[in-house]
Amino acid sequence: MSTSENNNSFSPFWAVAWFLMVFTILTAVDIYGMFQYRAALQKALVESRQNVNRARAVNDALTGLTRDLLLLSDRSPGARQIVQDFGIRAVKGPNPAQVVAPKK
Repeated sequence: MSTSENNNSFSPFWAVAWFLMVFTILTAVDIYGMFQYRAALQKALVESRQNVNRARAVNDALTGLTRDLLLLSDRSPGARQIVQDFGIRAVKGPNPAQVVAPKK
């Protein structure tokens, strides 16, 4: 009777082995996805910094153009008309392009 009991006994080894194998594969897929997501975030951060630099350059150029237009509006009717049409006015305070945001 002991031989039939040994043949019918259940060993959890294969169930645990399958579970660990499936868990390892799913975890590896998740880690791979996280690395892909991290790479995409880093790429977006670089593009965002480039866009900020471009926006600052455009803002600086337009600020200079606006100042020149305001100075010319006293002597030139064409410049005065542009200033009136677009509602351009002098702004007191620091130049927004020169204000640096605090680093985190």
